[in-house]
Formats: sequence, structure tokens, C-alpha cells
Amino acid sequence: GIVQIIMVVLGSVGFVFMLLAFVIMVLQFNVMLAEAKPELVLLLQIGYLPNAILKVLGTQIAVFLAIVSFCVAICVYLGAIFVDNMLQTRGLIVENGVNFWIFFLEIMLILVLFGVQIWQIRGKVKSSKV
Repeated sequence: GIVQIIMVVLGSVGFVFMLLAFVIMVLQFNVMLAEAKPELVLLLQIGYLPNAILKVLGTQIAVFLAIVSFCVAICVYLGAIFVDNMLQTRGLIVENGVNFWIFFLEIMLILVLFGVQIWQIRGKVKSSKV
């Protein structure tokens, strides 16, 4: 019914906001790498391997993404519980709540975007060679 349509629209808007937030984070990380290019060149000149630099940067972004993903998953779950309870008190019952597949798709999206970010970082670090 109409409630399901509204829930799909709200979920889609929330997904777009989450995607835009990730794009902003990626752009911010790229700006940090662009500002740190002289330092990257210096690290490469004194003998650090690009893979060692990638490992450090990849670990930092992986930890950041893991923390953000965990917080988002908790917020989505608690938000779904809140909305379900609110709708039930008003007499509306939504049969399809937040299930395993929503969290599975969130994790898959995060992994794909993490791979894209690592690929971009690898390109930036390797292009910093002198």
C-alpha cells in the first residue's frame, strides 16, 4: 500500500544521502593525498616502497570505513525499530522490516567502494614517483 511506497521512497532518499556522504569522504581523502604529494615524493625518495605507503593508507581508510559502517548499521537498525514501533502504535503494520539482505547489501556496497578507494590511492601513490 501507500505506507510501503513511502518507506521505499524514504529508504531511497536515505541511500542517496549515504552515497553522497561517501563521495564527499572520498573527495576529502583525495584532497588530503593531493596536499601530501610532496611528502609522498619524499618518502619514495628516501626508499619507502609504494606498497608500504599503500598499506598504511589502506589500513587507515579501512579502519575509518569500518567504524562509520558500524555506526550506520546501528543507526539503520535502531531507526527501523523506531519507525516500526511508531507505525504500529498508529495502527499501520509494515510486514517487510529491516532484514538480513539490507545489511548484506550495505556490506557489499562498502566493500566495493573500499576497493575503488584503494585503487584510486594506489594510482595516486604510484604517480608520485620521481
